[in-house]
Amino acid sequence: FQLLKKMNFNFKTIQMYRNPFDVVFSAHKRGWGTRHLKDPRNFSLSIKCKNFLTPWYVSDFQKEWLDMNPVERCVANILRTTNLSILNHKANKNNKKILTVFYENFVENTHREISRICLFLKTKKTKFTKGALVKEKCPKLVDKKQQEEKKKFVQSNVSKKLYEKLENLTENYKKNFYNLDI
Repeated sequence: FQLLKKMNFNFKTIQMYRNPFDVVFSAHKRGWGTRHLKDPRNFSLSIKCKNFLTPWYVSDFQKEWLDMNPVERCVANILRTTNLSILNHKANKNNKKILTVFYENFVENTHREISRICLFLKTKKTKFTKGALVKEKCPKLVDKKQQEEKKKFVQSNVSKKLYEKLENLTENYKKNFYNLDI
């Protein structure tokens, strides 16, 4: 964000946050616990370590990250990137170029959130908006039972230490959206 500001681009960014357990489960389901290791097309700056690729944001604990199982890597990735996002967000609070959206609000109150996004971007819904929402089944209720199942899956596949860190992050998210004052 700071780099874009320095380059004096005319830009806006939408920052979306989601329940961390859901993000970890989704990342694992998509193979991100192993994909970083060999796939140079992983859409992230990578650093080589022991003939493997690691995401840039684990550069200070690459060897430990490589020793983790795929679910633990996803947890480590989400912990690091979410905490970096929170720090960056707080450093740029009250910035008119950032719109914060919370996934659960978006899927449950879709039309209100789309109106906010349209207002922020100074645009309107298009003829494709309705079709995209139908495809994604929005609006919809967040399935609390499914969230609990994801949480149990993560808990059974990661170290106690990583699980506790993710649990703390999730509690902070649920309680007050990371204290972002939005």
